[in-house]
Amino acid sequence: MSTVPSAAADLAPRTVAAAVLLSALSIAPFLILPQFVEGVVADLHYDSQEVGFFSAFIGVGSMAGALAAGLWVRRIPWRAGARWALLAMLAANLVALRWHAAIPFFLAQFVAMFAGSALYSLSLTVLSDGRNPDRNFGYSVAAQVAYQIAGLLAGPSLLRIGGLDGLLLVMVAGSVLGQLCVAALPAAGGRGAPSREAGRLWTRPMAYALAGCLLFYFNVGIYWTYIQLIGRAAAIAPQQVANALAIGVGLGLPGALLAAWCGERLGRILPLGLATAVVVLALLLVQGAPDELQLAASAVLYNFGWNFSLAFQYAAVHSIDRSGRGVAISPAFAAAGIAVGPALAALFVREHDFAAVIGISIAAALASLVSFRQSARVWHAGAPQAVAPEPAGRTVRSP
Repeated sequence: MSTVPSAAADLAPRTVAAAVLLSALSIAPFLILPQFVEGVVADLHYDSQEVGFFSAFIGVGSMAGALAAGLWVRRIPWRAGARWALLAMLAANLVALRWHAAIPFFLAQFVAMFAGSALYSLSLTVLSDGRNPDRNFGYSVAAQVAYQIAGLLAGPSLLRIGGLDGLLLVMVAGSVLGQLCVAALPAAGGRGAPSREAGRLWTRPMAYALAGCLLFYFNVGIYWTYIQLIGRAAAIAPQQVANALAIGVGLGLPGALLAAWCGERLGRILPLGLATAVVVLALLLVQGAPDELQLAASAVLYNFGWNFSLAFQYAAVHSIDRSGRGVAISPAFAAAGIAVGPALAALFVREHDFAAVIGISIAAALASLVSFRQSARVWHAGAPQAVAPEPAGRTVRSP
């Protein structure tokens, strides 16, 4: 029978810190995807459609890794799982350094994202075992934002000095650094009293919530894949685009910190609605031929909305299934969105014309909000839920 972690003891600060750092290192290729795109365009000579398909391919690897983690995350020793995932990431990126031909490079990045996504799911599961998972998720998003800032600022210099290999060496270093964090993780999943509902993960509220994750990242995958090319088409220099994105990511950091501060104060749907409005405005700013100021403003707004939204998405999923399995598999649905979004956009993109890309992205963001709202509505209506009992004296907030 499935068990639900006990909330009697909170996570040690060093455990939270280790899980937060691993959550950023594990998905590094996606966090600096615009620079990755710049590298494969410059060194491997991919065109706009091939970039979309490449992004979709690594998204499929990420989805498969998260789905696999959903099967084993509560069943195997966590430290061993983290170590093996980091070793697989290291080996895959060493292969990518050695061979740039399409097939070995694609397969290496598939393996790297498979292992990284599994490690990301494990990290989120660790963070969900704490007394305040909303806040822990906020810290995780903040760490990812910090990594993005560093990666986007350093990316152009790394590409200029070492080409695509410069970025791959950063991934290799991250895999080595991650090994230093493993000892701080719990030896295995949390122990707790069996829950009568813990085996019922696939409920209607959960289905809607996971669809919301997929649709939101459908939009993120498109924006994050094509924003560098949108800047290029508008005759903005690559370094200026990188600077604008880094500024946007940096000024978007308050979104993650605000989400951590809010915790459960505002529920889930109101923050998600505000985040969606900000994201849509950001997408509208890059319609047509944006100038550098518009691109920077779009990046700031988009990253604020994205960072603010993400912690509440995980919290909405976790509130439906507190065993941690929902949080563990939610990255799989996010990865599915990352895979499908750019692949679909690649069918409609035209050189120097990204109107269809922006339109699809806006529709996906709005559909994501509708899905989360429907999840909350069904939850309130009393549909079967996979919720574990809360300790006495703690108030349970609905999504």
